[in-house]
Amino acid sequence: MDDSVAYNFIVQHCLSLEATDDYLRQRRSAATCRTPHELNSMVESSVDLVTKKVDGCSAGCVAFTANRVALAACDKCSAPRYSSDGKPHKQVTYWPLLPWLRMMLADAKKGAGMVKAM
Repeated sequence: MDDSVAYNFIVQHCLSLEATDDYLRQRRSAATCRTPHELNSMVESSVDLVTKKVDGCSAGCVAFTANRVALAACDKCSAPRYSSDGKPHKQVTYWPLLPWLRMMLADAKKGAGMVKAM
C-alpha cells in the first residue's frame, strides 16, 4: 500500500528521476520498493490485474474460456451456451490467473496478504 501511495505522489507531482530517487531514499525503512526502477516494476506488474466478461454456463458450472471457447454447450451439464436469439445465457467475470500469480511472487509480504485475503 505504501508503495502505491508513493507512486501516486510521484506521478501527481511530476517528480524528476532524481527527485523520485531522493523521495524513495527517505522512506526506505518503510517501503518495499527502494528505487524508481523497483517502484515502476511493481506498478507495471500490478496494473495488469484486469478482469473481463466471458460467457458462462447458465447453471454456473464453467466459464467458456481456454479450451471451452468454441463449445456451444456446457461440457459438464450439457446446458446450451446461447439462447434462441443467439446471445449467451450468462456473462461472468473472469480474472486471468497469471497476473495475480506474478503479483503474489513479486513481493513476499504482498503475496502472503493476498493468500490470506483469498
